[in-house]
Amino acid sequence: MPCKYSKKPIFISSSLFWKYYNGNRMTDNQRIQFEKSILLSFLNKSRSWSYEKEWRLIVPDDVCKMFDNMIDFFPIKAIYLGVKMSRDNREFFYDFAKRKNIFILDMRCRTDAYELEAMPVDVDKYYDWENYVRQSTINKSNYTFLWNV
Repeated sequence: MPCKYSKKPIFISSSLFWKYYNGNRMTDNQRIQFEKSILLSFLNKSRSWSYEKEWRLIVPDDVCKMFDNMIDFFPIKAIYLGVKMSRDNREFFYDFAKRKNIFILDMRCRTDAYELEAMPVDVDKYYDWENYVRQSTINKSNYTFLWNV
């Protein structure tokens, strides 16, 4: 489904949330309103992101399991990784993008403005650099290694 870009977030009633969370009885109308609000909250984003024209695939867990998490969807053109993404997650997506031949970009904070910019990633160069840094760190180490031969 396409994302909806708006000024305000989706409102979810705290009383309905707690009824649902605690397994308390809800009227059919309350349940429908609650489920609709939850679904819309997954599709709603700030207007400042409207240039993305983002789509989201929302599928119940049991359906995903039926298809072994391999549901057909239109092909991915690019993957944009967030500024604060952990290194492990970032490298997972680097490997995935390389295997699937998908363009990958790291989002970076600009130094001259309060904006983000997308920086293309050359995965091979990234791993070459990581190996160089790792080897340099080992070479500069003050530890003496004793090897039994």
